[in-house]
Amino acid sequence: MNDTQPLVQQFECLEKDAKQTSWLFPLRKAGITQFAEKGFPTIKDEDWRFTNVAPITRLPFKSAAPDAGTVKREDIAAWPFGELPAHRLVFVNGYYAPNLSSAPSPNGVVISNLASALQTHTSLIEKPFAAQSKDADNAFAALNSAFFQDGGFIYVPAGKALDKPVHLVYISTANEAGVTIHPRNLIVVEKGAQATVLETYASVSDSAYFTNAVTELVVENGGILEHSKFQDEASSAFHMATIHARLGKSANQCRVPYAKIFWCSFDPNHFYIYRYPAPARGAYRDRHGRWARDAMDAAVSGGRTARQTNGTVADGEVVWS
Repeated sequence: MNDTQPLVQQFECLEKDAKQTSWLFPLRKAGITQFAEKGFPTIKDEDWRFTNVAPITRLPFKSAAPDAGTVKREDIAAWPFGELPAHRLVFVNGYYAPNLSSAPSPNGVVISNLASALQTHTSLIEKPFAAQSKDADNAFAALNSAFFQDGGFIYVPAGKALDKPVHLVYISTANEAGVTIHPRNLIVVEKGAQATVLETYASVSDSAYFTNAVTELVVENGGILEHSKFQDEASSAFHMATIHARLGKSANQCRVPYAKIFWCSFDPNHFYIYRYPAPARGAYRDRHGRWARDAMDAAVSGGRTARQTNGTVADGEVVWS
C-alpha cells in the first residue's frame, strides 16, 4: 500500500514544468517528501486501524482536465446553497470557472481563487499558508500540498463583517476512474472580523474519481467564522478532507469549524480528518467537544467505517478519518 513512486514521478514532472512562487515550491517539495517517507496509511496505523484506504491507493491518480463548459449556472442553483445570495467561487474539476462565479471583494475583503491570489496578494497568504498543515502527520494533506492547483482564498480584515456568505463550489465532471482533484482553501478572519463560509462538493458524473481537499482556517482574537460543508459527490467517488484551524483569544470556536458544519450524506467511500491545535488562552469553546463527538457518532451509525465512532476531542484536537 505504500508504493508512492508513481506519485513521486508525477511530482517530478510537475517540478520541471510548473512556474512557482519562490516561497511556495519548498512547501510543495516538503509535502511530496513527507508523503514519500510515510506512504499511504494502513490499518496498522493507530489513527487508521478501522479505516481501510486500500481502494484509494489502487487508483491510477490521473490529473483532472478543465471542463467548465459542461456545467451551467442552473446546475449550481439546483444544489443546496445554490440559490442563496452569496459571493460565489466555482471550480470545475479543480479549475476556477470565472464565468460561473460572482465574487467581488468589498471594503478591503479579498475573495479570490487561490491561484490568482498567489500572484496578487502573496503578502497576505505567505505567513498563514500551511502554518498548521505543514507539520501534520497526514499523508493525504502532504499529497495536497504537493499537487494542489487552486482553491478559495478569503481574507477578512480586522473589524470587517461580510454582508453575505462566501460559497465555495467544487464540481466534478470526471468520467474516468482515478481522476484526482486537490482543492486547497485558505480562510483568514482577522481581529474582530466576521464571516460565513460554505463549501459544496458535488458531481455531475458517477465515476470513481478522488477528491483530496484541504481547508485551512485562521481566526484571530475576537473573530467569528461560521463554516459549513455539504458533500454530495458521486456514490462511487472518494472524498478525503482535512481541516486545520488556528484560533486566537476570544475567537468563537463554537462556530469554527464544527458547530455549523453538517453533512447531508455520508458514504463509506468518503473520509474526513480534522485537526487543529489547542486554542489560545481564553478562546470560547463551550460545548464544542460534546458537539463534535455526538456528530461523529450520529453520522456513522450505519456506516462500515467504524473508525469515526472512536473520534476523540482532547487538547484541542479532533481526528476524524
